[in-house]
Amino acid sequence: MSSAIPENDVMQRWTRLVEACPEDRLDLIELRGDTLAAYVNHVAHEARNAPIWRLNLDPKDFRNKVVEADRRRRSLHDGSVTALQGLNRMAVSLGLQPLFAGDDGDRYEVAGFAEAFVRTCYAHGRSSVAEARTKAHRPQGVAPEEPTTSNDGPEL
Repeated sequence: MSSAIPENDVMQRWTRLVEACPEDRLDLIELRGDTLAAYVNHVAHEARNAPIWRLNLDPKDFRNKVVEADRRRRSLHDGSVTALQGLNRMAVSLGLQPLFAGDDGDRYEVAGFAEAFVRTCYAHGRSSVAEARTKAHRPQGVAPEEPTTSNDGPEL
């Protein structure tokens, strides 16, 4: 992914796109983001389950299962390419940088970006959920505690 956007920029570009998008187009952005996630989920599903299929299916059924999973993965990948092209066109039309700066004709770059996008969304979601939980458990009007350091270990 030599020309890909650094992961720490992906969420910023996504957020800018969502915030700049006309309200009647937000469903389309959501659908395109979900398309990227579906592709990554299927790749993980296939990798996770292939050893199970190999053990539980006879060779012919295993081969058929793998062929069908590969066909589905390719279809989801093609959908990811289309989704990224649409997201990029939308971003540029709104005066923003494209979400994906790579070569959408390079299957590996698209796959790598989809994985980075999902990983970034997951990390952002985890930190957002942790922050929301912290706020939910803090009495109203009480400031968060300042981080402390200790000579015995890492910064807390």
